[in-house]
Amino acid sequence: AEETLRAVGEVSTRGTCFWQEYLLVHKKTYRISIMFGYGSDGRGDSESGSELGSATDHEEVMEVIAFDKAFASMQLRVAQLEEEMNEIFQNDFKGGDEITVPKFVRNLRATFETRFAKLDNTVNQMKSNLREITEAMDRRKARKRARMLREQQGPASDSDDEGAEGTRGAAGPLALGDSGAKGKVGVSSKPKFSKAPAKQSINATADADKKIRFYVSNRPVVLYPPTNFKKPKDVNEKPDEKLQLDWVYGYRGFDCRANVVWNKDKELVYFAAGVGIVYSLLHHKQRYFMGHDDDIKCLAMHPDLDIVATGQLGRHPRFCVWSSSSMKLLFENNDFHRIEVSALSFNKKGDLLVTVGGDDFHRIGIFDWKRGIRIAEANRGDAYKIYAAKFNPYDNQLVSVGVKHIKFWTQDGKTLKGRNGIFGTVGIKQKIMCLDFPQAGHTLTGTYSGDIYLWEGNNCVRVFPKHHEGPIFGIDIQRSGNFFTSGTNAVLLWKHQGDMLYEMDGVKLDIRKLAHRSKTPELDGTPAIRALDVNNDDDIVVGLSTNEIYMQKKDSNKVMAVMQGHAEGELWGCDTHPEDPKRCVTASDDKSVRVWDLENHVMVKKSAVKSQGRAVAFHPSGGQFAVGRENGGVTIFSFPKMEKIHTMRDRKEWISELEYSPNGKYLAVGSHDNFIDIYDTERDFKRVGICKGHSSYITHVDWSKDGTRIQTNSGDYEILYWEMPSGTLQRYPAKERDTEWNTWSSVLGFPVQGIWPPGSDGTDVNNTARSNNGKLLATADDFGKVKIFRWPSVSTEQQFREYTGHCSHVTNVRWTCDDKYIISTGGHDTTVMQWKVRRPKA
Repeated sequence: AEETLRAVGEVSTRGTCFWQEYLLVHKKTYRISIMFGYGSDGRGDSESGSELGSATDHEEVMEVIAFDKAFASMQLRVAQLEEEMNEIFQNDFKGGDEITVPKFVRNLRATFETRFAKLDNTVNQMKSNLREITEAMDRRKARKRARMLREQQGPASDSDDEGAEGTRGAAGPLALGDSGAKGKVGVSSKPKFSKAPAKQSINATADADKKIRFYVSNRPVVLYPPTNFKKPKDVNEKPDEKLQLDWVYGYRGFDCRANVVWNKDKELVYFAAGVGIVYSLLHHKQRYFMGHDDDIKCLAMHPDLDIVATGQLGRHPRFCVWSSSSMKLLFENNDFHRIEVSALSFNKKGDLLVTVGGDDFHRIGIFDWKRGIRIAEANRGDAYKIYAAKFNPYDNQLVSVGVKHIKFWTQDGKTLKGRNGIFGTVGIKQKIMCLDFPQAGHTLTGTYSGDIYLWEGNNCVRVFPKHHEGPIFGIDIQRSGNFFTSGTNAVLLWKHQGDMLYEMDGVKLDIRKLAHRSKTPELDGTPAIRALDVNNDDDIVVGLSTNEIYMQKKDSNKVMAVMQGHAEGELWGCDTHPEDPKRCVTASDDKSVRVWDLENHVMVKKSAVKSQGRAVAFHPSGGQFAVGRENGGVTIFSFPKMEKIHTMRDRKEWISELEYSPNGKYLAVGSHDNFIDIYDTERDFKRVGICKGHSSYITHVDWSKDGTRIQTNSGDYEILYWEMPSGTLQRYPAKERDTEWNTWSSVLGFPVQGIWPPGSDGTDVNNTARSNNGKLLATADDFGKVKIFRWPSVSTEQQFREYTGHCSHVTNVRWTCDDKYIISTGGHDTTVMQWKVRRPKA
């Protein structure tokens, strides 16, 4: 149901954006029709309208065509989401089940269908208009060619084709020169369009009357080179500096289970984003396994407590076997599963590895990973999701559990054959969340209702009533025969004798005591314990659904926070302190604002906001910072006390960008309402200006060094300049070609055109950050990459260095004030990564 809501929400949001865009393009189509002399009947007047052949006219039509293609692509995605939604409704919302389709889901889906019905009508109308315009253009061009042919056959004419449209290369900008002189009689005074080279490049020098036409998603963006600009000699070389992952703040607990374990050296092994992490409690250091290229979803520890297996998401998901001591890859496979590897487990000897896929039939495979071969498989594990699969260490019986699923598997040649578990009159068929084995032929399972089921063979023989307030996510049986269970509220210790279970010593770890530390504002109740492991010294480690890890030593009631991170949602807001290189602030959809100590690698403070946080900006003095929220509000916090000192809300859509002026007097706030509001920080944040002119949501804001200008980017790839604090639009952007900017976070502009690879979409790069010394540029993109370029980046041939770790879209990058570190944030992976800048030795 959650996946369905996310899918519908995604399409509904994109549908709204496309509807707004279509209104804009429809206006452009109408303007083109008027330009070509069209009347209300759509027929062109052969004697009226402007002369054809203008590149501007051609680009307007090309924009309509490109948008039509984009909409067709989105319609295909909509069809895929519809198919997935129908399948979920059929599988999970059948009549008679305990779950029914919520009314709001049906209403949302109906709204979604109505919206796209309207869009289809608009598409058809625009296609019709476009065909008529194209036909009129062809008729006019034919008449013009005929007229030119007649003139060539007759006496020579004073007129020539100076204004004729130039040809555009396959890629790259078009250099434009102003016409300058007034046009003569019979001579077109339109600007010339020179043919672009096959690859984008920038002239070594650019005169003041030159401008560059740069294309993003087939849309022209006009850029103005600085006066007397000279291309650096090393513009196409990689930066001398390199990045090294220094720390990962976060842990994936919101949708995973059993993914925090002890190794033989009493280090913790877990994962976040696409990074396998080994954390030394003794030395407070992390080591990383970087063999994955997408988000890791599952983990298993080898019986030798050194070797680890991890599986990931992806079209062809990979699972890897690696050493937690040497961090070396031992085995990998990516040609068996589809969508994701959702569960892994070793047998007692450690030579076999069972894997479970996330495809429609949840395929199961058994691999002899040392020899690199698959020895058995089941093409149909179950139609419902499988949460876990394990070997019984006493008799090597393979058992899998999941949604209304428990199966006992036997190997017949290279085929696995399963027997369904029989609940009989003892148990209730429901979600089986976890399992472990007390002895040969016996299985203990934890259920969604909080009960523990005991199985002999494939028969449920006994039910132990629930002792947890909610599902049991983990069972860990010790060598003594006692075992621990983890649920929504606590970790309990049990003793198993025969077919009886006895609860021992009461609650071993009560998560309710941590509620004030781990509870996030958007959660009702206490976080669930989704991962549990106990080492030979009976030290307990747990992973919470709020993406936090806690540990409790034996015979101690003291619980220690090992790792804290943002909870489920998206993480967008990030800024570093302007004077203290050891401090960083982030804000995310979990409605929390967190302060990180970059030297000691810990979270030092946390505060709550009323709605999802989407942007953060420090005051130049470092004494306060602003948080932009999803509901259009802005909250001002003092620093370092983290006290709320002011709140304002002048917009309804989410705040996507915040930036203080260099002297700290003004705060610019960009929103998805397409406006930038200017607030006076010295007059109790009174709004003193509004920037109106963008036709799409605001993505980036940068102030000039003197604080009199800002430049802004928007979702439709537009660059505008504004006078401060009035918010007056600068209608001659060429005047800003020599403006010095205090910061650079924009993804569009002359100094950053080299960050766009050929064929990239305009949303592929989410953020940029120029280093404080003005030598490097860092970027965050949709492919999970953090890149560094030389500054300025003015050529598509420019080389760069790229680094992976985030496997979701990287939403933000920031330099610390001393340029020693880069801080990056991941969208859906909710992690904060700290990258150390390694500079070459002198």
